[in-house]
Amino acid sequence: SSKAELSQDCSLLFVTISGSGSPGRGIVVFDGNSGEELGNPHADTYWRSASRNATRHAFSIENRVRIADLETGEVINEFDLSVYTKQAGVLYIVRLSNDGERLATKVRERYEDQGSVVHIWDVGSGELQFELTELPEGVPRLWWMSDDHSIATVVDGTIQFWNAKTGEFEFQLANEQDPAVDFAESPDGSQLAILTESGSCRLWNIRTRQYVREFTVFPAGC
Repeated sequence: SSKAELSQDCSLLFVTISGSGSPGRGIVVFDGNSGEELGNPHADTYWRSASRNATRHAFSIENRVRIADLETGEVINEFDLSVYTKQAGVLYIVRLSNDGERLATKVRERYEDQGSVVHIWDVGSGELQFELTELPEGVPRLWWMSDDHSIATVVDGTIQFWNAKTGEFEFQLANEQDPAVDFAESPDGSQLAILTESGSCRLWNIRTRQYVREFTVFPAGC
């Protein structure tokens, strides 16, 4: 599988190659104007996440992570994810905060014999800041909210929010009749668009914590 992302000024295109059946793995960099391939500087990596402006990138290599600026080529830091066992082929999910200063990591679902805890790291020092230990098993995805004050997860149709500075649980959005499948935050950080199993989209105001609108996007459901 592949994923493409432009740099903030659109001068560079970053293509992430990963997964079975792909011709390789790592990040391939292209010139955003000419399309010329500029190289594959992190071919040894399994997983990648970028800061909001797509300059800082985090790459996982077994139980190790590398933080790099792909525009300058600078490696900002590289450190061991010391809480995990080094095991070839295990993919550690990494999520870089929007400002590129912190990193959230966890083991992919099929390797949760090593734990379903989410760990938060300081990018500059490589030190573990805290753990989210109250998460249920099977957390498939996690996101940094735009202000980097909260981390959100979707588990069993419920969206849960955790304080990204203390690790404390904040609140959750649950609907047993129509569970959440996925969600996206608006660019200005004011609303969430929540996709549900019935195929509806609910708009939720982050400041007031109120639903403001609901409409159908997939009549056949998700």
